[in-house]
Parts: sequence; C-alpha cells; structure tokens
Amino acid sequence: MPTYHAHQLTAIRPTAIQHIIYAKLWNDSQDYLVFAKGAWLQLLRIVADGPLEPLFEQPVPGTISHIAKLLCNWTSDLQPQCTSNQPSQQPYTCSPINHARIVSDDVLVATSDQGSLVFLALIVPPDGDLVDNGRFELIAEVPLTSPGDDYIKVGRRMAVDPQSRAIAVSAYQDSIDVFIINQSVSRDNFMPIQSMLSIQEQGIIYQMEFLQTNEQHKMYLIVTIYNDVELVCRLVVYAIDTSDPDNMTIERCGRLPLERVGPLPLLLIPIYDTLETFILITELYASYLTIEDVYSGNVLHPTSNLPTNADGEVVIFTAYAAPKPPSPSILYLGTSSGDFYALDIKSLEWRFVGQRNSVGVAMQYLGPAYHENGHKDVIVYAGEGADHEVITIDVDQTVPDISVLQSLENRAPLIDAHISRDPLSSLDVLYVCTGQDRYGSVREIRSGVGVEMLSISPSDPEWNGVTGIWYLPYDQENNDSFYIVVSFALETRVLSNVDQEIQDVSETCGLVGDKPTIFSCYCDGPPRVLVQVLETQVNLYNTLTGSLTTVSLDSMQSFNSPKIAHVAMEDAMLILCTSSMDDQWYLNKFYIDAESLEKSDVVAVNHEISFMTIISLSQEQNYLIVGTHRPSICVYNTEDLTCIHEELLVDVSTAGINIPESCAFLEYQSCRFLVVGLRDGTLISYQLDSMIDGTVQLRNASQRPLGSLPVKLVSQNRHSCVAISDHAWYVEQRNKRIVIKPLCILESDYVAAITSLPSEDGYQNYAAVIDQKLCMICLDPREDINMRTIHIGETSRRVLHDRPTNCLVVAYSGVTNSGRQDGLNVIHEGKIVATVKMAEHEIICSMAGWSIQHQTKTYRYICVGVAVHSGTRHEHNARRTPVESGRLLLYRLKRRKREMQYCLSQVWHEDSLLAGVFAICPHPHGLLFSTGRTLHLHQLDISTGRLEMVAQESARSPITLIQVAQERICVGTQLDSLSFYRYDPSNRKLLFLKSDMLMRTVSGAVMPHTGLVIGTERYGGIFGLMEDTNKPASRSLSQAFGFHMPDVALGVQTGALSLMDRLPNDYTLPWDDTSSVRKPILACTLSGSVIVVRRITLETYEFLRTIESRIRQQNGARTLSTIYSPNETVHTLNGDILQLFLRMTISEQQTLVRDEDFDALDLKAYPANPAATYPANSSSIEKVTNILMNLQYL
Repeated sequence: MPTYHAHQLTAIRPTAIQHIIYAKLWNDSQDYLVFAKGAWLQLLRIVADGPLEPLFEQPVPGTISHIAKLLCNWTSDLQPQCTSNQPSQQPYTCSPINHARIVSDDVLVATSDQGSLVFLALIVPPDGDLVDNGRFELIAEVPLTSPGDDYIKVGRRMAVDPQSRAIAVSAYQDSIDVFIINQSVSRDNFMPIQSMLSIQEQGIIYQMEFLQTNEQHKMYLIVTIYNDVELVCRLVVYAIDTSDPDNMTIERCGRLPLERVGPLPLLLIPIYDTLETFILITELYASYLTIEDVYSGNVLHPTSNLPTNADGEVVIFTAYAAPKPPSPSILYLGTSSGDFYALDIKSLEWRFVGQRNSVGVAMQYLGPAYHENGHKDVIVYAGEGADHEVITIDVDQTVPDISVLQSLENRAPLIDAHISRDPLSSLDVLYVCTGQDRYGSVREIRSGVGVEMLSISPSDPEWNGVTGIWYLPYDQENNDSFYIVVSFALETRVLSNVDQEIQDVSETCGLVGDKPTIFSCYCDGPPRVLVQVLETQVNLYNTLTGSLTTVSLDSMQSFNSPKIAHVAMEDAMLILCTSSMDDQWYLNKFYIDAESLEKSDVVAVNHEISFMTIISLSQEQNYLIVGTHRPSICVYNTEDLTCIHEELLVDVSTAGINIPESCAFLEYQSCRFLVVGLRDGTLISYQLDSMIDGTVQLRNASQRPLGSLPVKLVSQNRHSCVAISDHAWYVEQRNKRIVIKPLCILESDYVAAITSLPSEDGYQNYAAVIDQKLCMICLDPREDINMRTIHIGETSRRVLHDRPTNCLVVAYSGVTNSGRQDGLNVIHEGKIVATVKMAEHEIICSMAGWSIQHQTKTYRYICVGVAVHSGTRHEHNARRTPVESGRLLLYRLKRRKREMQYCLSQVWHEDSLLAGVFAICPHPHGLLFSTGRTLHLHQLDISTGRLEMVAQESARSPITLIQVAQERICVGTQLDSLSFYRYDPSNRKLLFLKSDMLMRTVSGAVMPHTGLVIGTERYGGIFGLMEDTNKPASRSLSQAFGFHMPDVALGVQTGALSLMDRLPNDYTLPWDDTSSVRKPILACTLSGSVIVVRRITLETYEFLRTIESRIRQQNGARTLSTIYSPNETVHTLNGDILQLFLRMTISEQQTLVRDEDFDALDLKAYPANPAATYPANSSSIEKVTNILMNLQYL
C-alpha cells in the first residue's frame, strides 16, 4: 500500500481584513499599518503622498480574535517578575521569554483561539530589510484559558486603555478580566503585567472600551451587555483604581438600561479628545453620553436618529474612524451599502459624504493630506465583499468629496473555484467566484508576466486601424523624453513624451503626417537624422539644421511605379524591399547621409516578401532575415546581399497558412534561437548556428500555437521578446529552450500594436495600443501569479470553463423586487456575451460540463442542477425555505461564427425531481447527479435527445458532491464524510464499496486516482483517504494524511499554475504512482487564500519535520501561543511555518540546521539564494533554503 506525506503552504494569502492597527513599530520616524487577516498579519509602511507599501505577511498559528497596539514606557533597567495582588481569586502567569531587543515605541497585544493574551514586537534585521527578513516575534504571553472557541472562554473581546495602563479581555458572556500594565518596562526583558482584576457580569458582552481620563490612577471601562434572562440591554461602567499597588480595585459604578425591546448596540466609540465621553451607535440612533449620564441613569441624554438611504431604510453602520486635530470633532462612519457619513460629535448632526465600496468591520484614520485650500482626511477601510480602499474625504466643501488614493484587492468571500488548462500557454488557470452583490466578480488567476500601466491615454475611436508603431528617442541623455510614431491607414501621428506628459506633436516634429508610415527610426550620424519611410519616398529630417529632404523612389528605381513594402535598418545602413507593377521584388541597400541616400546594392528576389529584419550575432556579423511567400525564411549577408541560407516552411504550420510574418533573435549564454511568427498564429523556434565560413544553419524547429491572428514579434533585449496574436505573450530563452508566458494585461487580451522603450532595473517598458488607447506599460519578466477581474455585478456562485469555446459559464444570484433571481452568464474575453435567467424560486445549486462521443462527433453539454423553493421562502432562514422539488437542465453553448455571438440553448430538462440537484458529475457510463439522499446515473439517448435513468442508490444523508476517477465513484454527504461506489454495467446497479469511519462535513473533493480521494471540510480541514490494499475486505477508508487550518475550505482540485520544470524531482512525488505528472492539490478558502498541497518523499518529510519542530520553538513561530499541539496533523508539514526559515538571519538559520540532518537525504546542489551571503561552510543552509524556495511555487 502506498504511503503519502504532504507539504501544505498558503501560496496565495487571504485578503479578508478584520482589524487595522496604526502604530509606530520601528524608531525610524515612520508609521506602519498592521492588517489582521484571521491567521495572518500583514505589515505595511505609510508613505507620505504615496500608496501604502506592503512589506511582508506572516502566519500566526491560530485565529486572531482581537488585536491592538500598546504604547509602553521604556526603561533600560530589567523588570522584576510580575506578581498578582489577588492570587487566590484569579491566578495568572507571565513567564519571561527570551526575545530580541525591542526597537519600537509600540508593541502589539492580541487574543486568539489559542487561549492566551500575547504581546508581539517587530523584529528588524541588521540590514533593515523588512521585506525579506522582517517578522513579528512573541515577547510575552499570559495564558487565559484552554484553546477553543467556546463562548465562556476569556479572550474573545479585548479593550486597551488609551494611555496603555490596562487591558481588558472578556468571554462572549459573563466574564471580564482586567490586566494592569507596568508603567515601566524593559526592552530586553519585557514583563508587562503588574496585576489582574476580575469581573462577573451576567449577559452577552457586545462591546467594551476604556474612556479617556485625566487621573493617572483612575480608569473607566464601559461595557454594553445584553442580559438574555431579563431581555434587556444595558450600558455598564466599571471604575478601576490603581492608586494603591497593594490593593487595586474594580467596581461597578453605574448601569444605564437601554430600551427593553429596542435596537441592539452596533458601535461603542470612545471620544479620546474629550474626557469620560463616548458615543453609542445602535440600529436606530446615535447617543452622546458621559460617565455622569450612566452614573445618574440619565435616559434623556442627547440622541440623533440615524440617516436613511434612498429607499427610506435606516442605514446600518459597520465601522468608524476618528480623525485627530487639526480635523474638526467629527467621526467618519461607513455602512454595508458603501455609504459614508460624517457625524459632528457635539451636535450629533449627520452629513452624507459619498459612496464607495461596501464597508467591513475595520476602518482607520491615517492623517491629514494638505492642499492649497486646507486639508483632507485620509482613511483606509476594509471592504466587505469588495476591494479595500485608501480614500481622502474633504468635508470642508459645500459638497463633500471622496477620492480614491489606492485600491487593495479583496477576494473574500471566495465562493467557488474551477481550474482549466490553457491550451496556448500549457498552464493551468484558476477561476474563482469572489465578492457579493454589485461587487460580485470572477477572478482569473494565472501564472504569467505582470503588466503595470504607467499611463493611459483617453479612449479614442481614431486609434482603430493601427498599422505600425515606433519609438524614437528625443533626447539621448534622457530616456524619459521620446517620440512615439503611430501609423494608420491614411495618416501618421507623432506623440511626444517629455517629463511624463504625452502631447500630439504631429505638426511640429518634422515628419510627414498626411500619409501612412512604413518605417521610422533615427540615424545617429552625426548629424542626427530622423528617417521616415513612406510608400513611395524616404524623408530625411536633419535635426541639426531642421531641414527636410525627400528622396523619391522613382529616382532610385529603373522600373515603373515602384512601392516600398518593408524596411530594415542598422546604424546608417538602410535596406528597402520594393515591388513593381509586374510583381517583381527587390532588395535595395542604401547608406544614409545628412541629406541624401547613397545607393549600394540591388538584388532581385523570386518570391513575394512578407517581412524583413536585421539581426546581429554578437560582434561577428549582421544578417538580413527575409520572409517570403514561397514560404521560406532566407538569411542574407548584409555586406553584399547574398543569400547564404533558405529554410522552407512547408510542413511547420499548425493550420496550413505558413507564411512568415515576423522574427526575433534570442541569445543567452552562447545559445542562439531564431523565433519566427506565422500568419496563422503559430510560433516557430529554431536553434541558430553560425558556421566558420560565414553561413548559418537553422535546426531543431519546434512549433507552438499562440492564437489565430498573425504573430508579430517585438524584441526588447537579446534574450527576450514580446509576441502579439489574439493575446500578448512574453517569449524568452531559459535553460537552452524557449519559454512562453502570457502577458497578464488586466484591461484586455488583445494588443493592436506594440514597440519597446528604454528599460532599467530589470523591468521592461513598452508603448502599446490596447482597447483604442495608447498605453505605456511596464513588464516584470519574473514569473508571478497575476489576477484579472471580470466584473459580474451580481453575486457569482458557480464558475465553469468551457474549453471548446474558451468561454466561462458563471451562475449568479441577484436581488429583484420579487426576491432572489438566479441566472447564467456566458463570458468571452472578459465580456458577458449571453445571459439566461432562471424561473422564479429556482436556485442554481450545481453545474458541470459533459462531453459525449458519438461516432465521429463530440457533443458538449452544460449541466445545471436546480432546487425549486416554495414561494413563501424566508431569505435569512434556510429552514423556512423548504425545497419542494428539483430540476436538471442541459444546455448547448453555441457560437454563431458570422456574428461572433454566443447563445446558451436549453436542449433537455428533467423536471419534478423529488429534491434539489446539489451535485453533478460525468461518468464513463453516463451522468451522475444527486437529489437529496439519492444518487442517480442517467444516460443520454443521442437519437431522441432524452435522458434515461440507468441506476440509482440511496445514501444515509443528503449527497452534496460527486467525483469520478475512471470507474470509481466518490460521494460526499452532509454527515457521513466520503464513500466509494462503483457502477456494475452487467446488473445496472450502483454498488457501495467503502466509506470513511469519521463524520465530516465535506465541502469539496478530488480524486487523483481510483484509490485516493482528497477532501476539504467546512470547518477548515483538508484530508486524504485511501483504500487499504492490505485489507481488501475492509469496508472503511484509511486516512493518508490530514491537517487543520483556521479557514473555511470550499473546494479542492488538481492543478499547477507555474511551469512544472521549476520543481525538481528528487523530493516531490506524483499523487498517482502510475503517473509522472507531479501536479499539486489546490484548495481555495472563504477568506480568499489558495492552499497548495504537494506529495513529498518520506526522506524529505522526515528531514523537514525536524526543521519545522525546531522553528516552532522560536518566538517568531510562536506568535499566538507557546503551546503547540499537532494532534490534528497527520503526515503533513506546515509550509507556512517552514517559510519563516527564509526570514531568519544566517546565525539563526545555523542554529536550526545540522549536518547530521542530511544523512538520510540525498539532494542535488541547487544554486544558492543570490539575495543572501552564506558562510563558507553553510552548504546545509543552502540546501534547506532552495528546497523551501522551490516548494513555494504555485
């Protein structure tokens, strides 16, 4: 029986933000933000007059409940051990932790499901590089309770005194503990707790906050508590007196009841610039209160009704931000609908500010942004089902203004995922359904070359029909100043880019603008001459004298009506390809003078020429590459225009149209390639060898389809180029072969024209015409994960990629006046091209693609499972929305070639099923689907177009998923985890085989092969189940591996977004022992992350498990607790913890790796990390580093 050992890693981090902390975490006079994302912390630097700068993200084992900053009074003296003044009532421990010296003014304090109150500090590496080596480290811990999420466990809520004198932590009900903070702590031995006090108050604790006071030893804690016995909500104030260190006290000094059957409290906002005051926001009104109001039971305190939206409904506030002086005394509040309001604290007057994205539970004021007429307030907020944003608000204007400074991607909630193979790039693409309501979208996640838009011109219909684009340097000393020459069918336009400003200078640049341009370039001279080649003439513009010389083609050719078709130029050598009326083709060689052309050679060509360009083989010699309609590639010597090699292109095309369109020369480490683009969308690569006698040889041709349009190649440097066809591609030479990666342009797939610009720092700049706009773009050649958003405008529920049509079929749900409305959208090239709406009360529950082979034809169907609810359903309670029946729908996705339109036609429907169809999966013998607890197998009769039942079998609980591997069927249910079935065609029965012995709530599964299934649990687990071949009679499945993660796993699939050659074979294994494909398992989560699970060898597992156990003893890995319990992990390594090894200093790494660890591990010596400098005897560190770096590829 095979064994499985897994390595799991969060390759794409979560994006759902629960808390935003503004703090000074390093004494470098800069401010930082900390985003708390469940089990992750992200550090960002606040840049003046610029966007937030992400620095790093770090996993925290566990889930953060609350996090805040603590401003400490530092001393160089070592602090004594903390003691409690009432040890008999509430003992606690605060054991000293060996930590690095604390360099920040603020530290972070957090609670989590690990049951501890922890203190974290930012550890700054010696070189100050926070991006690669920064991390948070545990500096103190106070155990509160055992790990878990029970409502009676303390640590669910937290409040920090504004002067950092105390921390209050509570359970969801009844219990509150208050920790008194030492007012003098050491940077070298951090012992923050001086004492602890406890409170017991019956009821559900909604919020609690400390208020601002002017007495050093007097604090007030305000708590909103709902007593579920008395059914009343109260404001309760506790007074804390720390004047006597030996007798600190806490007592309840006032209770103010709210309405018995009234609105619930939403936000409790302390006012820090006014003593002992706060604002309470409920579901209906806002109240301004003081401690005296609560003392005296004053129910006549100032109140203000909440504003209403356009529909007359009271808005629900979800988060707030409190500006600081010089801003006025106002509060900014956001709603779930995206409305922003400003509340005057004194008058309780509301003012509508504007609307942006839906606001989540976190919002933070960053500071003022000054301008000529005053200042604006800068705020960052977490989006709810929408992107996070950094905005500025100007309330001083008559009409308040909101401007967006920066948008931060948010993929949560991630509802569904689907992986499909891109036939052009040979890489997998991950499609995910994200967002909700009007922010609903489908995001395309793929590996490719990132594209950043530097500048975009306004959309202009005149940009249609571009025939050519060229870059002309305006100033040789300044790369930021240049001309862009764009040719159209009837004219030429010239644009200048000087100091990042693009202007049309067609009238003043010296070029002819009323005719199309075939070629344009500078001849550096001296003098510097601007060359413009038209169809019948060559224009020479002397930049020194400003004179324009026109050289007519009639004066250079002896035949009648010559025309210039193609141009190639190198230094002062100009080669023109001309044609005559009798279809004679010539190559004409000239040398450029200041005001004339000196004719050198003329050569007749027997075939029509399709393109030509000049390449240089290092410093050896220049060659003219000519493409012909023969079809062939001809190589000419530029000295005398003699043909030294001709390569026929008879059998290399993938579609039969093998006329060459363009070429590029790639050279890297003495390995040379000639890359040729054909008119049918094929890319051909040849290895190019230059012989001693000056000839060349093209060999080892390989083809790759890039699209259906002609392939145009534009070179940036000697080892890479850009190819444009239906899509844009990045072509480079790597490891003596050609690697092609897509350009991830977010705006569009189609690039009409492109030319290269000067580049620096490893990035590549281009000017391109995209979607009728001139764009300046920057490429990052390093392969990375890129995302494109396709906006749906409704909540997308299911997504399916139909490969034959290259379309996405997206199931969505929207809200109409009559209730929920489900439907299907067909998306092609990022645009919705067809829509089908479901009938009223129909909800789409499942979707799958089904291909049927009949004789010589393949029929493709989109299968949709529907649940039909009663008309009296309740939107917020599933128990009140009973499923009366179900429907199975079959659609055909067709394209009308002439109109280029798509339609989704229903070809069959199975009505009146007893329950909703919650799972669909194709099977070799038909179509499997579920209705309630019943598993059905139906077959399609092609002659009649009808579905006919073949077999059915009942399970013990409702079936929620179906997976098939060859003849093996895996069924997931609500209660019974996963079970194996098979279909017996002789008896036409579905037979039960084996089942999992544990009860799991399964959300997704995938079968890499017939004996293994990998599933996900709705409560955060990923597990593998396999058949025990040693016990064939056993009816149970054995667990192969498993682990728990603090997130909701929604689905699991097999796929690899990156190139597979990046992952060495010596420490990973395929999931199927009979296959050589080593694709990992990808699992998506609700918070927007993607988990990668790889199967690794036993030797690698044992070796890395030793490293992981040592890392867990480091404070950097023990961020939320010093206690680690691996009980829920089976044969699985936590790659997130192992990745912390890469963020450690060399000395820290040396304490974790020992030479004897490698005794049982035979690894190849991969190149060391170039960003680090290792000691001479650190080969062990290099091996560990390269293993971990290779395992992080998605």
